[in-house]
Amino acid sequence: RQRIQEAYEGTPEWLEEGVAHTVRVTVTDPAGRSRWAEQTVRLDMNGPEVTGQTPDGSSPITVATGTLRVVYADALSGVESVLFAVDGAEAVPATTVAPGEATYTPAEPFAPGNHWIGVEVRDRAGNINYTSWAPLLVDGAPPEITALQPAADAVLTQVPFIAASANPDSSS
Repeated sequence: RQRIQEAYEGTPEWLEEGVAHTVRVTVTDPAGRSRWAEQTVRLDMNGPEVTGQTPDGSSPITVATGTLRVVYADALSGVESVLFAVDGAEAVPATTVAPGEATYTPAEPFAPGNHWIGVEVRDRAGNINYTSWAPLLVDGAPPEITALQPAADAVLTQVPFIAASANPDSSS
């Protein structure tokens, strides 16, 4: 117990993170009358942990209207909000939030090319975890086939040698 004679404001050094602590305050006036108040508090000094995201950026995605998903955990105070930002635009709230995960579906489809994705996960204590993944490559079209042998509808007299060539750069 710590006895305080004057007004006290601050963080006691003896509070342990994640443990429920009962804080009791007693106030006595010059006439000797007292009042007390008590409440339980839990110290949470760390932001939520982000444990995964989809798509993860390790390979191109081909669906330009894809949904982004983030998986998180916060064992102490719980998650309060999840915001997504795409290509540096202003962060917007997740489309859906469920225990342990949130998703965001952009109003406009992703254009072909590289995209930067940022996520802010905030817990009820106000701690924040910022996570980003980049580049998220949206591949807009399949490769273009430039030549194929034998020709279409060819009538053959022997087992053919089949050959094809493609332009992989034709996809965006």
